[in-house]
Amino acid sequence: METPGKLELPERDVLLGGYFWFGLGLLASLPWIEPSWLGSVARFLIVISALIHVGEGIYAQTLAARIGEDTALWFRRTIIMGYLSLRVLRRAQPPMPSVGAPPTSAVPRP
Repeated sequence: METPGKLELPERDVLLGGYFWFGLGLLASLPWIEPSWLGSVARFLIVISALIHVGEGIYAQTLAARIGEDTALWFRRTIIMGYLSLRVLRRAQPPMPSVGAPPTSAVPRP
């Protein structure tokens, strides 16, 4: 597990997220595309993506709190980057015990 406060987003992920939002925003706002069905679809996708990112941001706060990271920072990162940011937090989580599995100290040794 990484040191608390030291998790960073890879540069590649930041660029991919930026290109995605730029392209979608361009489709939604260009004057000759805006009244067409393509502009409507792009605006719909922006609204749906924003709602999904808010949900991911709330989940990111929970994950960040579990490993001692700054929850507000990870909420903002996840609002902007979405799953690309959430993936970094999920990888840093300690493994969860299986449901119904006995504690390791209770397992008989051969």
